[in-house]
Amino acid sequence: MSFWKKLTGDNFNLVDAAKSVFDSGKSLESSAHSVASNFVQQVATPKPAPAQMPQQPGLEMSGPEFAPIQGVSLELYANLLADMSDCGEDEARCLAIANSQGVSRDAWEAAKTGWTERMADPSLQNRVSLGFLKYYSPAMDKKRGGVEPVSLEDYTRIFAAMNYRKDPNDPAKQIDREIVLKENGLTLNQWNQCLVYWSPQVSDASNPALKRFQELLNNELKKYF
Repeated sequence: MSFWKKLTGDNFNLVDAAKSVFDSGKSLESSAHSVASNFVQQVATPKPAPAQMPQQPGLEMSGPEFAPIQGVSLELYANLLADMSDCGEDEARCLAIANSQGVSRDAWEAAKTGWTERMADPSLQNRVSLGFLKYYSPAMDKKRGGVEPVSLEDYTRIFAAMNYRKDPNDPAKQIDREIVLKENGLTLNQWNQCLVYWSPQVSDASNPALKRFQELLNNELKKYF
């Protein structure tokens, strides 16, 4: 099973908390901001998270939770996962990449289990998941050569469909995210790359992407409300 699928689980839902904001009568702009700013916590725990995302720049990566696992530091783990981002479920290929960086099978298995558990540990208050993203995001940007995984327009369209579109066979239920991903030719891993790339940008009030995201999301939500 891939890292992302193991970490987020089958019931992962990015906007549980944000939907309550929308349903309470706040503006779509407010809902859009809340949706985006919840992403990093939702990656760590597939449960509703606080509305405000801790800021990464001042993160201090000290303490036992950041200790390497069988020689695999959080930075090395994040870089390896970036290298493996297009491997899918090919465990042999992933192991070959780990081996090329001096990481044995046993060390890699221990690192996958250990770092995933630390990122999902609520007592650590997302410190490890934020530290992971601090390394993982630039590693993925470098791998993509600075190219966006999808455009902001496509990201918003898929995001809205996945979280607000209803099941055609049961309007009381939200559509299965796998259906939306398949329609758009994306795997779960690829979609999470999009989330990692765009969510921090559209939750930053100083980033012009936020305003554009709000405008695009407003238009998309008119389809569903």
